[in-house]
Amino acid sequence: SSNENFLIKSAIFHHRFVWIHPFFDGNGRTTRLLFNLLLMKEGFPPAIILKNDRKKYYDALNSANNGDYSKLLLLILQASERSLDIYLSSLNNTYDNYRPISDIVEEEKLPYGQEYVSLLARKGKIDAFKEGRNWLTTKEAVLDYIENRERKRILK
Repeated sequence: SSNENFLIKSAIFHHRFVWIHPFFDGNGRTTRLLFNLLLMKEGFPPAIILKNDRKKYYDALNSANNGDYSKLLLLILQASERSLDIYLSSLNNTYDNYRPISDIVEEEKLPYGQEYVSLLARKGKIDAFKEGRNWLTTKEAVLDYIENRERKRILK
């Protein structure tokens, strides 16, 4: 379809623009900005590459250096999907089930303490927001993080 062709062409543009390295500094940031402008112009959500995915991003660019764009395209699609999920969840979220992290940690007998869960919130690893001096999140957000972490440990 034309959407698939656009995404493939966008991934190739992304790789080639960062590869030519046109600027002294800021090539990656500039490339990602231009790339996201292209995506949004065509109605796609932005593909935000998280700090956690930096190694995957560089691996995908290295694969593209060898002509294989599949990893870069997959990373872009996953990042766009994550952005879309954030947008959609914000439309439906009333924040009624958000509680202070201290309450959740105390009541749920989690394997992590309040300071660590607060750090996760500050770093954007769990869905949370700050209200005054308190970070608020949901039990589900913390349990999802724990489950994903366990899954990654098993896969290693």
